[in-house]
Amino acid sequence: MGQSILGGLAEWLRGCPLLEGCALGVDWLPDKPGPRGALHLSVEAGGGGGLRRYMGGQGLRDYPFAVRVLGGYGPDAARNLAGGALLENLGLWMEREARRGRLPALPEGALAVAVEAEGAAVLTSASGGAAVYRLGCVLRYLRELSDSD
Repeated sequence: MGQSILGGLAEWLRGCPLLEGCALGVDWLPDKPGPRGALHLSVEAGGGGGLRRYMGGQGLRDYPFAVRVLGGYGPDAARNLAGGALLENLGLWMEREARRGRLPALPEGALAVAVEAEGAAVLTSASGGAAVYRLGCVLRYLRELSDSD
């Protein structure tokens, strides 16, 4: 069981075979790519999030988050495509894992039901031999509602 939703997502992503050898941070990316163009990833909470109430005291909530990847950047097209391709494949992995019922462990009282990528990976910045790509995602989970919800 995760201590926080974001921590549960980060731990779940660490199990992705696509990310083997990648450094995974939470709300942090280094200033430049690692040796030999190694990719760095960051998972970070997004804003907003909806709530749908259900009879029986449960609510389906959305938890927007993003995965960013930092990689090398320059005149080599294959190198430039690596970050976006990784995120594209990561989005497919997330959806495949969700279909198989292998979802993030969440804090007590919360149960993950789906994780989805929303759209395509987008180049958000590029300079000095480094580029950052971002993939918006959403976690959908059930939570017992309290009187304050």
